[in-house]
Amino acid sequence: MRSAVRNISILFFLISVFSTVLAQDLSITKARITTGAGSLSLLPAGAGAHLCFELENTGDQDQYLIVSLRSGAAKGENEYFSAEFFAPAKSVQQCRFPFQYDGSRSYTVSAGGMAKIADSEIYVLPWEKNDQLHLTVTDELYFSGVSSITDYCNLAGFPNRCAVERISGDRLPVTVLQLEPYRVILLYKTDFTRWYAKSFEAVSEYVRNGGTLCFGTPQDAKNALQTPLAELVPMTKNGMWLEKKTGRGIVRASEFDIWQKAGEISGNGYGKELGNFLAGMPIAARPVVYTHTRLEHNSTGWNLSIPSGRRLIAVLIVLFGGIFVVCLVENLLRLVLGGKIKKWYSYVIVVLWSIIVLLTGCINGGQLFDRLPLPGGDSEVNLNTGTDK
Repeated sequence: MRSAVRNISILFFLISVFSTVLAQDLSITKARITTGAGSLSLLPAGAGAHLCFELENTGDQDQYLIVSLRSGAAKGENEYFSAEFFAPAKSVQQCRFPFQYDGSRSYTVSAGGMAKIADSEIYVLPWEKNDQLHLTVTDELYFSGVSSITDYCNLAGFPNRCAVERISGDRLPVTVLQLEPYRVILLYKTDFTRWYAKSFEAVSEYVRNGGTLCFGTPQDAKNALQTPLAELVPMTKNGMWLEKKTGRGIVRASEFDIWQKAGEISGNGYGKELGNFLAGMPIAARPVVYTHTRLEHNSTGWNLSIPSGRRLIAVLIVLFGGIFVVCLVENLLRLVLGGKIKKWYSYVIVVLWSIIVLLTGCINGGQLFDRLPLPGGDSEVNLNTGTDK
């Protein structure tokens, strides 16, 4: 019995040493949660959001890891989001993956022991009931200290309390879930050649689902006629602008530059008129759907990474099963041969067995142990991830 306890102590010591060695090369810092545009942490429940962080690999080998995000309000075991990331050797990269915000004020970031994480707890600004979130897509140069198109909510008479995000065309989200939290999307002097194809699809679906899209200059509407947004461009005049209903949403186009005109008529009730031009209805929040991933990548070589999920369970079964067999055989031999069996024999066997299992278990995250049949299936799905440009 004592020998079994000693053997298990040795096992846990080896596991802790290997975990420390493998995890010390990877680190996650500057983790934050943002909106789809990536500049504010002001989110309504059900909104599409991003987890952004800095991933550094100081080691000499490329590595893969899974980063998980769990809400402070989550109850079930599988109520978390996860995504796979590739960390090239000697690199620092800005990473992010999309998820769905559930209204919680706090989240926890983890990496299964594969990386050191600074400030793993993230806090999100609470969303007030009357808040509105607007998005301005523009490629106009912005100089610090000069009034910007994002300042329209500060015009005298502007009726709505809102926060305005500014983003360039090449940074526009490519999924509609990331756009639906915005009460209105304003296109102002944007360069459509910088847009991704999926961004056109996302904006079109956003309007069909009940969103409001506004063209802030006649040139923006004219340029859109040469893009997949052509079917959305309004042609019917409604007061001071053109308007068109599409699906459950609405599209408006100004007949003049809304911001250039603001300087001329800001004192004549223009703030209220601009507020009407940008007025929109909220899109109903979607139910939260958790997305998971597991390490699945095409690798021509091999790397050392700590196994997780079913692979980790398989490694532990083999490890503890082998130690149990060694202890059983040792006790049986002692009963038969007595003192002829030296204690250090079993110690050496346990150490060698542990080293072999731990090393093979850490090769490519334990792919060799996929052959061990375990009860139950794996319903996790892959999540497409990306890095900031």
